[in-house]
Amino acid sequence: MQKINLNGKWRFKETEAKEWTDAEVPGTQYTDLMRAGKLSDPFDACNEKDCFWPAEKGWIYERVFMLDADTLAREFLELNLLQVDTLATVFLNGVQIGKCENAHLKYVFNIKETAVLGENLLRVEFVSTIPYIAELQKTDPVTVNMNGITGIPHIRKPQCHYGWDWGPRLPVTGLTRDVFIEAYDAAKIEDFEIKQVHKAGAVTLSIRVALSQHVDGEVLFAIAAKSGTELKATCVVDDGAASAVIRIEKPELWQTRELSRLEVQPLYTVTAALATMDGKTVYTDSKRIGLRTVTLERGKDEFGEQFRFRLNGVPLFIKGANWIPPDSFVTRFTAEKLDYFINSALEANMNMLRVWGGGYYESDEFYDKCDEKGILVWQDFAFACAAYPFYNDEFLANVLAEVDFNVKRLRSHACLAVWSGNNEIEAMSGAWFWKRKLMSWTKKFFWEILPEQLKNSDTATPYIPGSPTGTAFMKKVASDNAGDTHLWHVWHGLQPLTYYRKRYTRFCSEFGLESLPDKQTLYEFAKPEDYSFESDTMRAHQKCMSGNAKIIYYISTRFRLPQKFTDYVYLSQITQSECVRDATEHWRRNRGRCNGSMYWQFNDCWPVSSWAGMDYYGRFKALQYSAKRFNAPVLLSVYADKNVVTAYTVNDLNMPFNGSAEYVLQDFNGAVLTNGKIKVSVNACASERLFSLDFSKEIAKTKGNCVLTAVLHDCSGEVISEASQLFKPEKKLKLLNPRITAEFKQEDAGCVRITLAADKYARYVCADLKGAAFSDNFFDLAAGEAKTVYLNIPDGMTYADVKKNFSVSSLYDVQPAASILSDNFKRLKIALQPMNIISKIVYKFM
Repeated sequence: MQKINLNGKWRFKETEAKEWTDAEVPGTQYTDLMRAGKLSDPFDACNEKDCFWPAEKGWIYERVFMLDADTLAREFLELNLLQVDTLATVFLNGVQIGKCENAHLKYVFNIKETAVLGENLLRVEFVSTIPYIAELQKTDPVTVNMNGITGIPHIRKPQCHYGWDWGPRLPVTGLTRDVFIEAYDAAKIEDFEIKQVHKAGAVTLSIRVALSQHVDGEVLFAIAAKSGTELKATCVVDDGAASAVIRIEKPELWQTRELSRLEVQPLYTVTAALATMDGKTVYTDSKRIGLRTVTLERGKDEFGEQFRFRLNGVPLFIKGANWIPPDSFVTRFTAEKLDYFINSALEANMNMLRVWGGGYYESDEFYDKCDEKGILVWQDFAFACAAYPFYNDEFLANVLAEVDFNVKRLRSHACLAVWSGNNEIEAMSGAWFWKRKLMSWTKKFFWEILPEQLKNSDTATPYIPGSPTGTAFMKKVASDNAGDTHLWHVWHGLQPLTYYRKRYTRFCSEFGLESLPDKQTLYEFAKPEDYSFESDTMRAHQKCMSGNAKIIYYISTRFRLPQKFTDYVYLSQITQSECVRDATEHWRRNRGRCNGSMYWQFNDCWPVSSWAGMDYYGRFKALQYSAKRFNAPVLLSVYADKNVVTAYTVNDLNMPFNGSAEYVLQDFNGAVLTNGKIKVSVNACASERLFSLDFSKEIAKTKGNCVLTAVLHDCSGEVISEASQLFKPEKKLKLLNPRITAEFKQEDAGCVRITLAADKYARYVCADLKGAAFSDNFFDLAAGEAKTVYLNIPDGMTYADVKKNFSVSSLYDVQPAASILSDNFKRLKIALQPMNIISKIVYKFM
């Protein structure tokens, strides 16, 4: 068995051009053109509108590689293309060896008869998907796409490449994952399946491999734990397959981090080695697995129908976000960036990421990292927001091959929690309900064909026909009593920020609010003269209709509209963070009835105003910091209804929690109005109300200019969770100058400890150092309180640079641009925009 890597230096050109240019594989026509200086950065300023032309052209990629006699002597020689995006014909030494038409499918071509000794020329000719889509849309019209280019359901490539309400129109062409040649003798392992049975404290693995053809020989199976323990079994090949059953006593179970408390989860490596009768090993493959059970409860209960995940029998409250392609040019997303993003999710106390259906099935490395870190994955199949032509036999066959490949590729991953048929197709079917053919085939594919296909390849992973889903096709798709929901009444429907408290959804898999990206990210794509919502650049980097106006609208519901545009960055992020926090804490307080909160969205694919908690460059918004607190395994949640404050303790651990909670009501100078202490005892995986107290008399003394601060301690006295509660919108309060001070201490060569202290109450304290990530940020400080945060010194900076460039501010520092009356008028004007009126009416009845 031999593998020859064909990544690296290639050359490319436009189909009709004569001049060749250096290229990199994996890569895209966009990245290669930019590297050659032939295309301006589409992310800069308003460049995107002038950068569509590479998508309208055909492109040719080629490279020369060498083969020696030993390689050619192998019985089988195959070219592997892990991701071809999208419409391509492949030639070797001038001979056509295959065609590609699906970016979600691995292509393998036999080159035994076309490869030659010495120099070989591999050539891949791409045609543009744009005329292809247009032609098919003429002959077979499908649904109109509101986000991008109409007709994209005809093409099997990430739909968001053609534009979305957070992404640019930059359809890439290229070899976007590894290219290599595999040479082997006898046969290869084509299918490798591992099934688990958990019983009586042991795990029994049923392992089966299927070969490319029958070989007289045997397969050696080996299971290795990280501890070094190894179990083996040898089985004779029978009719092109081999199977073994191996029992693991005292297994180390895979769990999410909040349940295991481990930084790296226990994984087992299962290896299959094919040997011929002479004892020669001819092919080896391996899978890394976690021993666990994942189930999705859908049975009836007192609230309707349950929608709750269980991991190893433990009921979970899912805390997470939706993952989109992390770069419009996916080959720029490095292993280092992946590690940073997944660690950021983990530090935000997330236990699940949803891989959204309008992008890619993610890379093997993505699922490997989630396996290691203990993050579950909700995996959409790659269909989103449109009806697809499943009635076309060629299209259906193409899709089923894609499904088969990706299910077999991903099913062994410990992180895989659920297959979801699509994103929002049923929810959006009102836009084409009169097209009976499309409607009937939508139902047939996601409710009949796809689940039947899964019976042949993955019976262990739960399946739902789509997200959101109800009780049957087009039944209770938006119901709080069954299935999951996508709640866009806040933002699209202009409902108030606290609207989610009215919704007791069984599981919310999408909701959110937009904000601006980090200030440092603004500097990457915009100039100071562009710092206005009305500038061409800021409008180009806002893809949601009326998006900039809605950011202003929601800020003004709580805050004064500011003079400086950079303060819009600050306030938009706080508004977003508070919206998601309030919703998540409400659903967590009601865990058991409500079982999940996954906000839209975790990340961005380019620098843009969006719903993401981390911007394109990985810079944390307020939401990313806040998520660490509101997703904490043990949470103190406090909310006010007028002057009545209610507090809950939520425990997501699989063990009881005991401790104490303290609260204090103070004016902004720090004078204590009242306080108290309560013992806390909460069962495992449960939520308990601590108190509900009326503070009307105390609040009246300050005319509402006071704050309740609550702290949860464990039995050892360690602070577990903190919360603060105001009693008026911030724009109606008289905040005082907190006079925040900062003290620095270098912990080691790479870390700085910064202690922040305030004389008066400080709301939303923001530490800033050119977009660097702190251990905590956007928090409150009570009068006289000090809080320590940590910072890893950014590359290229010294300790002295940190002290020089660090700044800290709070809500007090934001200066209003005009009067409250002016702010209110601006908000009313936005609400009365025709599109917003229609949206509000539509969402009122959803």
